[in-house]
Amino acid sequence: MSRPQAEAGATGWWAALVAVGLTVAVLFPVARGTDGFPLSNYPMFSKPKSTTAKVYHAVGLSPDGIGRPLSPEMVGTDEIMQAYQTVKLAIRGGASTADALCARAAANVLDDEDYASVTTVQLRVDVFESVQYWQGEKTPTRSRVVTTCAVPR
Repeated sequence: MSRPQAEAGATGWWAALVAVGLTVAVLFPVARGTDGFPLSNYPMFSKPKSTTAKVYHAVGLSPDGIGRPLSPEMVGTDEIMQAYQTVKLAIRGGASTADALCARAAANVLDDEDYASVTTVQLRVDVFESVQYWQGEKTPTRSRVVTTCAVPR
């Protein structure tokens, strides 16, 4: 066997070994039953998700007790996800942090004529059944009021 043929044979073995190794690497997540690199098509969507949604928000109450969620601007932002996070962090920060955000939201409500009927602000956590919510059932299945403050009128 000539030298070029021997080198070609060795190169062929290495190529075959690399091909087998890559095939095993690609198929390994499938064998484990997981969704991951390199066959992942967004693993966050491959597992069953809860049908409930927990919403941290500020709610304005009228004197007759009817509540409506306050706009993100009332808690200091114009982005809905930032408002959610702001309320969530205030609630998790403890009573003094939640009370401070509630007071700030109540002061903002006072300055906004769209909320003229709001007399009380609540920071609360509501739990909704997602499917029922989108079918028109807007009442939370569970609700926890963290703090309540009066609108200073």
